[in-house]
Amino acid sequence: MSFGIRGVTALRQSQSFRNLPVALTCLYLLGLLLNNFPPLVISAGGTTILRPDWLLTVPLVGYALYRRQVAVTFPVVAASVFLLLATIGSIVNPLVSPLNFFTLFAQLLYGVVLFTLLSSMNFSTDEMRAVLRFWVLLVAGVAVLGIMQALIINVLQIQIETTLLRGYRAGAGYLRPASVFKEPSFFGDTLLTGIAVLLPCLATDSEILFKKGAQESLAVILLMGLIISGSMGSYVTLVCGAVGVWILVAHLRGFISRLVVVSLPVGGTILTIGEVAGRELITTIALRMGHFADLVTGNPRGGSIAVRYMSYLIQLRTWSDVPLFGLGLGQYSQRATVYLSEIRTLPNLTVYDFTSLAARQNGAWVSVLAHTGAFGLASFLMLWVCTLRTQLTGVYRETGVRQTLIMSGICLSIALLVGWLFSFSFIHPSRWALIGLVYGYAVPPYLDS
Repeated sequence: MSFGIRGVTALRQSQSFRNLPVALTCLYLLGLLLNNFPPLVISAGGTTILRPDWLLTVPLVGYALYRRQVAVTFPVVAASVFLLLATIGSIVNPLVSPLNFFTLFAQLLYGVVLFTLLSSMNFSTDEMRAVLRFWVLLVAGVAVLGIMQALIINVLQIQIETTLLRGYRAGAGYLRPASVFKEPSFFGDTLLTGIAVLLPCLATDSEILFKKGAQESLAVILLMGLIISGSMGSYVTLVCGAVGVWILVAHLRGFISRLVVVSLPVGGTILTIGEVAGRELITTIALRMGHFADLVTGNPRGGSIAVRYMSYLIQLRTWSDVPLFGLGLGQYSQRATVYLSEIRTLPNLTVYDFTSLAARQNGAWVSVLAHTGAFGLASFLMLWVCTLRTQLTGVYRETGVRQTLIMSGICLSIALLVGWLFSFSFIHPSRWALIGLVYGYAVPPYLDS
């Protein structure tokens, strides 16, 4: 018995065991990045049976259960309350499809569990640097693949459906790359996370994650990939994230000059590719930003923008019927079809046929309102406000490397939360997992219990 106890103690004290949480987290992040890569996703009858991130969650959960230490902080409680309120909405309203309810409930529970586990990892500064380095390099690799795709399908005009050489057509004839993702918007959103992590390091001119030259080179690659993705939501989120960094570190010397140094090669490369591709890329960028203005003014002229606009209106109309607890999980598609004919009579929407897209949900914040009502949205907001407040407190409390890493976490959180204005689902695990990871690092040790 004593021999077994000494063996477990020796294992815990070994370097390999101490590195295990970092290795398991990095392994899971790899699965998270590839969770929509078709060759690695097993489906049957249109229903996903197995994804890489689901499979790689098992060792992460196993380690957490073995360690038996979970940080029950206020955001974790708020996330649990949000899950409870989403369930109450399904009880208050007649349950149309139990299967849809349990499917969405399981996915939301998955996100909350991820947030809780990753915020409880107790990573040291060196461990967090290792995890963030891995993520940035992983995302940069995805960006390089996307850039190669863009050149092949637009310049060489080689396109093969159902492969990595598939392009998604934009308004100006430019074919948008998706890299390893299901569609280009996911590609742009993912690259934003790498840019967000690097921005404070560039702004403070510090070699925290990589050498200065490497950090700037990675930033250029990520920016190039984001721009060629043609993702309107990513463009807008990038601007918001840059403003957030400016507010945090505007007092630091040399930020403008370093920003210009990084931007010049990106702009030059984009202009060059635009010239080679017949200026279709440049025109597409202008159109996508114009589409955002159309969305804000309620005058959708583009197909995807009209779909987003229609989705926002249907979700708001749905919420007006059940304002307190919302529809609940798994019941939106039936209600959306009912309201489609009403929404289609509005100005600027009569020319579009949304029949096959009625149940599509855009804008996760509005989707939360429709599914969980005012109470659910309040708990959802409380969760992320408290998360950001803890991170901001950490910036003013800490100094040096730890302070900069917490700033990277804030930029990452801002990018993910703003991106939820345009993304498809509030239950997507990547946002829950990444915010939980950087939030947990910002929690003071005396609260981490």
